[in-house]
Amino acid sequence: MSHRLACERADVLAAIATVGGANQAQGAPGCSPSRPVAVLHIHGTEDPCWGYDGEIRESLCDDGTDGRFMDVDASMNGWRERNACAQTKTEPLEDKVSDGTKSTKIVGVGCAADTDHVRIEGGGHTWPSGWQYLSEDRVGRVALDFDGNAVTWAFFQAHAR
Repeated sequence: MSHRLACERADVLAAIATVGGANQAQGAPGCSPSRPVAVLHIHGTEDPCWGYDGEIRESLCDDGTDGRFMDVDASMNGWRERNACAQTKTEPLEDKVSDGTKSTKIVGVGCAADTDHVRIEGGGHTWPSGWQYLSEDRVGRVALDFDGNAVTWAFFQAHAR
């Protein structure tokens, strides 16, 4: 929903931050924001609900679609294009905890609005440093190397209007 709002209501939004769901609205006609919108997207590569590659692998997550969502790379490439990013740079995050995950921040360079993605290798459909709300075999691992709340809040603070 955040992605859709950024597509349709850029006039009122300064930034969006999402975890575990790419820009499904991008597949529909009309994702043409009226101005650049800062985007932070956090996503685990082992997410069974919204697979990094767009596949749904866990039945509890299937919403009756054809079993596919927008994949994360296509979603972020779309935001980089809309935000006129020249290139990307990759910054590995410190692997503070032995939790089976490693995170990398992929930052758009030269963008009209910040366009950042945190790729969590081995991460599931979970909130970073959050609660393991279902078993790991159902929703995947929780990344413990960074606090999703703190990262998201800092992003919003940096992009207030």
